[in-house]
Amino acid sequence: MIRILIVDDQNFTRKALGAVFNQEPNFFIVGEAENGVKALEIMDKEAIEIAVVDLDMPEMNGFELTKKIRQNFPQTKVIILSGRDDRDSINKAVNLGARGYLLKNTSTVEVIDTINYVQRGYFQLGPGLFEKLISQSINYELETAEHLSELETKSEEEYKQLKQEMLNQHELVRQDIFAELELKIDDLKSELKQGLNKFQGQVSQRLQSGFDNLENNPKNSQFVSDFWQQRYRELSKSINLLDNKYQLSLSRISKETLVLRYCLIFLLFIFLIESIVILLR
Repeated sequence: MIRILIVDDQNFTRKALGAVFNQEPNFFIVGEAENGVKALEIMDKEAIEIAVVDLDMPEMNGFELTKKIRQNFPQTKVIILSGRDDRDSINKAVNLGARGYLLKNTSTVEVIDTINYVQRGYFQLGPGLFEKLISQSINYELETAEHLSELETKSEEEYKQLKQEMLNQHELVRQDIFAELELKIDDLKSELKQGLNKFQGQVSQRLQSGFDNLENNPKNSQFVSDFWQQRYRELSKSINLLDNKYQLSLSRISKETLVLRYCLIFLLFIFLIESIVILLR
């Protein structure tokens, strides 16, 4: 005997189903309930194998009742008998644990067969519901594919725009670095030019001082000779000193220019790597 509980808020439906099930020798109607709360009260007292449940009921609807039956009475199998034929209702009921889903306009023969099949461990959908689910799923997949295609196109456009903005930003950074290097080199050139001008001024000043002293002592040849020897030594010393400073300036410029070149090469290498990574994405 299959012990059955009928759960529906419509008294007429409960009585009609009860009349049909009572004609089956292997069916036993344990009880009837107008909502999920009453159904659980009956199930606490009686062993139920099959619960025929409507979805739209007060206090506790068929979805909630199906979930609670699966949690608290796993030995009971739920068959939904409802007027809803939409994909969401069917999927929700099945996900909550229903083992069968029938429409209320299903023939009594189909209802009886479904109870027997579910009791033996099968899953049953009412006539036409499987085809309807397939059709709705296909339409849903087509709509989803179209939506995904639009999103993909939009994402590609936004990615291209972002990539271009990144490349433009890198170009601006590169230009700023070049401008800074040019200013640094110009400063070094200016410093070197100032040193050379100072050197030339010191040489001219010492030569003029020597000529002035010579004109003031034309008769003292020994003095002139000593004077020029002294001036020559001083001038040679100054020239050597300035030459050393000049060589140091050149060495400094060479070293700083070399460092700047390495920095520039490193930055260009970084820009190249970033550009390649961006293009490969």
